Amino acid sequence: MNMRKDEYIAELKHRLAGFSASDMEDAVSYCEEYFEEAGEGQEQQVINDLGSPARFAAQLKAERSIRQEQQYHGDSRRKNPNSSLKNAGMIILGICALPIALPLMLAVVAVIFALIITVLALGVAGIASFASILITGIPLLASAVTNYQTAGNAWIAGGGGLLCIGLGLLLSILFLH
Repeated sequence: MNMRKDEYIAELKHRLAGFSASDMEDAVSYCEEYFEEAGEGQEQQVINDLGSPARFAAQLKAERSIRQEQQYHGDSRRKNPNSSLKNAGMIILGICALPIALPLMLAVVAVIFALIITVLALGVAGIASFASILITGIPLLASAVTNYQTAGNAWIAGGGGLLCIGLGLLLSILFLH
């Protein structure tokens, strides 16, 4: 692609549209000086050396962003010159707070562990209670059948057995759902 100096400069200006006027002028003057130093017949060689206008503009944009990043980090260092002193103070404060914070954290962990164990123990106790109520009803019913000589005892044992079985089933259904 044969491009002339004027076309190259125009394309470069188009590619540097987001730059400030002074930055764009610096880039254009650099290219014009490069063309002038090379001479009249060397335009194509200068274009080859600089690369395409798009590539040259991309390089300038990258350099600008690096400069801005360095300025930003330089400004933040200047704004907070004693940050290492603050960091050292925070470390010392953390070390001094450790004898208080560590036992508190251990106590919180122990309380949470105790709550979990309590909930599990109550669950196991509930299941055991429901099972024992349900299982107690079966011998009571059997006692009612075998204890038929005394009608009062048979009726009490039968009623208690049915009550235990019904209550055990009801509590089991409520607990499982």
